[in-house]
Amino acid sequence: MASGILLNDKGRRQFFWSVDAHVGPGCPNRDEDVQLIQFGYFCMAKNPGGLNIFTPAEGAIIESVVPGAKYSGQPADPLTFAIRAHQRIRKGTQDGKVSPIQNSSGAYHGNMTWMVIPLNVQIMDANSAQWPILHKMANCPPALAQASRHCFQPFPKR
Repeated sequence: MASGILLNDKGRRQFFWSVDAHVGPGCPNRDEDVQLIQFGYFCMAKNPGGLNIFTPAEGAIIESVVPGAKYSGQPADPLTFAIRAHQRIRKGTQDGKVSPIQNSSGAYHGNMTWMVIPLNVQIMDANSAQWPILHKMANCPPALAQASRHCFQPFPKR
């Protein structure tokens, strides 16, 4: 399931959501992981200026991603197109997949962050009052909301 990770951000710890398994063609594509990525692109499309880095055609692709939609993992799926467009503009790894964060720096090569990091930022920007409690955010899809509840449920009193 999608889960949280604390990263070192300029000497302070910052919470980010990460996928637990790769998302994209030929990947496990677990519902919560897929929904985290979908939700990030949904927030990107809703944020003022969120699509400024894309061509109009790429922006339309990002806008077509629906949080909670069934993901086929096929090359023609809107989420696959969005991931590929995002990878092209980032000029990092271009394998069509979003990978789990695998270290506490949040970067995998120099200053190149894992793709899920900028998607977290989009979710934060769109929902700053609720961050990082995703299940309290409008349009948070069900499997991702359940993962968020699981992460932030209070411990039972003893």
